[in-house]
Amino acid sequence: MFDEESVNGWLDRLAEMVAKRLKEMSPVSKRLYSYDEVAAYIGRTPQAVRHLVMKKAFPVHKYDDKPAIDVRDLDAWIDSNKE
Repeated sequence: MFDEESVNGWLDRLAEMVAKRLKEMSPVSKRLYSYDEVAAYIGRTPQAVRHLVMKKAFPVHKYDDKPAIDVRDLDAWIDSNKE
């Protein structure tokens, strides 16, 4: 039979392995998207995204002196345009 200490050691090693695997499988997602990334996210062209930005459909932020759009603003825009 197994003693409690060896079982706990085995469970700790297994938990570490599972945590490592989960971290590898689900990297942290980013929050600010470029126009090209927004286009892919909403299924439109980068030109359509620029048009939406000109219409002030969602706010634009500056990140490293480049325009970026917060994914939460995109999700709110998508939700507000549901029929």
